[in-house]
Amino acid sequence: MKPAPLPLANVPDDAYDLTSPTDSDITSEIPDTKYCNSAGTCKRSGADNGGTLVSGTDASGNSMATGQFPYRTHALNSSTRIFGLPETMSIGSFTRSGTTVTVTSVEPHGLTTSDKVYVPTTTSSLNVTCVAVTGTPSPSSTTFTYTSGTTGTFTTPVNGNFRKCVGANFTRNSGTVTVDSTAHGLATGDVVTTFIATSNAMNATSVTITFTNADRFTYTVGSGSTAVTAGSWVRSGLYNVPTSVSGTALAYRITPVEYCSDVNLTTCTLATTPGTAPAAFPTRLMCASARRRPTRSRRAW
Repeated sequence: MKPAPLPLANVPDDAYDLTSPTDSDITSEIPDTKYCNSAGTCKRSGADNGGTLVSGTDASGNSMATGQFPYRTHALNSSTRIFGLPETMSIGSFTRSGTTVTVTSVEPHGLTTSDKVYVPTTTSSLNVTCVAVTGTPSPSSTTFTYTSGTTGTFTTPVNGNFRKCVGANFTRNSGTVTVDSTAHGLATGDVVTTFIATSNAMNATSVTITFTNADRFTYTVGSGSTAVTAGSWVRSGLYNVPTSVSGTALAYRITPVEYCSDVNLTTCTLATTPGTAPAAFPTRLMCASARRRPTRSRRAW
């Protein structure tokens, strides 16, 4: 006998337990998960802070259609390129000889010797804030070095994260620091760490910013005033804190970004065109697409 359909106005919150004590009216709202940073600024899957579906270019330079988003490490400081998934910085393994730290990244890091890097690993002796990238004579596509303030030698790699810093001009007026940074991509509530070598009074660790315009933002530190000084900033607050939210159902799709040629998933390659398998990589071993509908299922794969 065919079971009666569930009434849309009274769908159990636990789809596997029809005796669930709480129900939801999915014609008006649906429970979802949003990901927030430490300041409480949040993004829903495939949507901006207000819940509007977004489109744009992701951190790897791939075009994402409205409601489409990738499972990728987020390599950029721009929070406008986050499509609502839990966030991680670029990943690598770290070794050190004396004060020189060598990083081998999982994916090509895109750094040059004119760049500065932020490293917040769990091993404090490796941590640096916006120090110059070095190399012999220059970094390879997956290897770079930097100088740590401490010394020592270890050959057993330590896993950690890193992110490229952004150069900018800093000015402080009565404690309010104005940062002029072209196309910074930040939103009010983003969390940044700053480093101004010649003016430590404007340095701040994990400070919340206020958006002024596409090329300017502000934050507060101290109480004095300082003339225009060159420095660097990095978005150190990640959107990786899960929080429950109820609201209008969002329809979005997850696009495959990595394809593998063996069942053990040991030989894989990035899909430079979302949803299109690279040559010689069978589509049956890809990370499958999915579309969210107003149902109680939470699984995306």
